[in-house]
Amino acid sequence: MKLTFKLAWSFIIKSYKQSLLIILTIVTGIGAVVFIISLASSLKAMIKSFAGDNFPDLEVRRTIYEEPYFDIDEDFKAVMEDLPEVEKFIFIYIPGTITAKTQTNKKINSIYFIGFDDFDGFNYFNIEDSLVKGRFPDKANEVLIDDVVFTKEGLSLNDTFLFNSSRFTNVNVKIVGTFKTPTYAVNKNRAYFVFDDFVDKTGASAHLFFRFNKDVNIKELYETIITEELTNYYPGIEHYPLYWDDSIPFLEQIENSQTIFLIVMELFIGLVVFLLSSSLLVYLINKQSKSIGLLKALGYQQKEITLTFLIKTIILSFIATILGIILSHFGLNIFQAFMTDSDGSLILEVIKSFKLYLNAALIVFVIVLLATTLTLRKMKKVSIIELIKRT
Repeated sequence: MKLTFKLAWSFIIKSYKQSLLIILTIVTGIGAVVFIISLASSLKAMIKSFAGDNFPDLEVRRTIYEEPYFDIDEDFKAVMEDLPEVEKFIFIYIPGTITAKTQTNKKINSIYFIGFDDFDGFNYFNIEDSLVKGRFPDKANEVLIDDVVFTKEGLSLNDTFLFNSSRFTNVNVKIVGTFKTPTYAVNKNRAYFVFDDFVDKTGASAHLFFRFNKDVNIKELYETIITEELTNYYPGIEHYPLYWDDSIPFLEQIENSQTIFLIVMELFIGLVVFLLSSSLLVYLINKQSKSIGLLKALGYQQKEITLTFLIKTIILSFIATILGIILSHFGLNIFQAFMTDSDGSLILEVIKSFKLYLNAALIVFVIVLLATTLTLRKMKKVSIIELIKRT
């Protein structure tokens, strides 16, 4: 084995130019596979984040607009939250987009307001770790506003303004904090609040928002347990479900297209790496055919010669893998910089992980090893005299 290793290393040194080309091929292959897998994973994560940032897993609405709202019932909420499938539940009131003036005459343009029944709503909308200025509201009629809008409009903490909607008139609301909007939120002008009558449980909601744990059959759960409980607590209200994938059905098509694209690109890259590796190995082995013939003449078995070239491939692949992982990581960092806005918000969160690098390196290594094996099988059919005659 020691002699075999020395022979493999000597072949690498004697044909260093070809060896460097093989390393470059492997590094390029690893980089291409890493980028394709990372991009596909990032886009898949973006789709999930987009859905999570903009839509509940399940929203229950009134069927008839003139029907009464869902009263904020603590018992109903407790029943929903006790279901093992339910991660979060909340009553929602969405007055929509408004324009108002603060008491210091600062104009608030087109803020998209979302109200909820208690202070757990900040956790529901995944902004509990996104505070930028001030604090989270801990009293009724306090509002948390998007930091970009807050800065753009020249607002200040503790600014107050009168809020009017179809259900509320001249409600005095105070700005107590700002937050960073989730990366993939459609509305970048959100404001979150808790109204006083929601706190007093005298208000009502037109929307029931649910988030579920993983691997839950949401439609089956709604059609059985949730519908039954809604009938018990709100017998006079007809309702219907709105699932996030019904709201944006094209996302599933995009995800399927991404999967097909990933498979096709990996096959294409694999084919290119295979053809390049095979061509380089054929050239390299032909160049060293005289040495191979002499080794056979000295009594070396074909399996020992095959092992020598396999070790050579492993050595080159090991060097190329280290370089490929380092360069791929560096390249993804550069790509992440391009996918980041000037304010630091992410346009696309690029997926980077050691597992990703390892999988890409393994794919390329298997392809190169296959190319080596097939090339060596062709050499078995060439006689010793023919090998020695080659230059």
